[in-house]
Order: sequence, then C-alpha cells, then structure tokens
Amino acid sequence: MVELTLIRHGQAQTGARDEASYDSLSDLGHQQAQWLGETLRGGVPFDRII
Repeated sequence: MVELTLIRHGQAQTGARDEASYDSLSDLGHQQAQWLGETLRGGVPFDRII
C-alpha cells in the first residue's frame, strides 16, 4: 500500500500591511510548526521527499 504525506505551512497572519509581513506565521502557525518539527524528529520514515 502507498502512503502519501502532504505537509503544508502553518497558519499565516491575517491583515498583513506590507510584503515583508505577508507570509509571517500567526501564534497558532508557530505552534503548528513546533508540533510538526517534534513529530518529524520522532522518526517519521520517508522513502522519498519531493
């Protein structure tokens, strides 16, 4: 069986006023990124990363 894992960026800030802050993460986005990092460090095996 094939297993496909899709990983997306965390939640972004809303109401960005300029391009520099357009893609910054919200507090929740930072928490999501932290959780993902901990999960991946836990040894999630990948055969291929594209």
